[in-house]
Amino acid sequence: MSSRKPRKSVGKIANRIDGYRLLKDLAQEYSFDDFALLRLPQSLKSANFRSIFDLHSLSEIELEMLDLEGGCSAEPVLEHLMHWAVPYELRLTSNDAIDLAKGLLRHYGINVCVAFNLPSLTLTRYAIAFFARKDTPENRNTGALMLDALACFDRLNMHLLNADNSDEFDARDAAILSLTSEGLTSQQIAVELKISEHTVNANVASMIRRLGVLNRPQLIATAIRKGLIG
Repeated sequence: MSSRKPRKSVGKIANRIDGYRLLKDLAQEYSFDDFALLRLPQSLKSANFRSIFDLHSLSEIELEMLDLEGGCSAEPVLEHLMHWAVPYELRLTSNDAIDLAKGLLRHYGINVCVAFNLPSLTLTRYAIAFFARKDTPENRNTGALMLDALACFDRLNMHLLNADNSDEFDARDAAILSLTSEGLTSQQIAVELKISEHTVNANVASMIRRLGVLNRPQLIATAIRKGLIG
């Protein structure tokens, strides 16, 4: 087991890209290939699977693999995190009995998954998962990984996730919200504001989360009720 000491500080986080880089570097430092910061739902039955993955380095294909119709291979991980405080560790070997989750993970080359809960300053519950496509290195230290991940999340939580739970909108949010209320599509809003369609969709998704609604019509109705738009 590694005797490496957990890091005492992490770099400044000014935006979500900084947070992504920080967690991606942490994953690679411990010989993992990818990470996923998870926003845990109250119930998996009513959850929007994509909204659970708040920040991650998985490809679109891998994310679709985890959300396969008829059997979500990430469900055992999420169920564990929602009900237990101890870390979840899945390490596949050639002798493992293959259930749905293990079969799907192995099919896409994921041999190791380590996940655990993260304390949050808000009522929203968060967890983080790390994925590796190779056998577990002998020097992997889950305890040190947890301490480093907690330090990273503490910074990310203060600078980004708390802001994401605020209903205070900036000028860009207000402009996108106003144009959305007029019936414009994301593509039309992007052209109007001279920003990318991805930026529009990201802002709308953030506003939906911050106001605790499910879709754009509910977003507009709630924003009008709160006086955020006329």
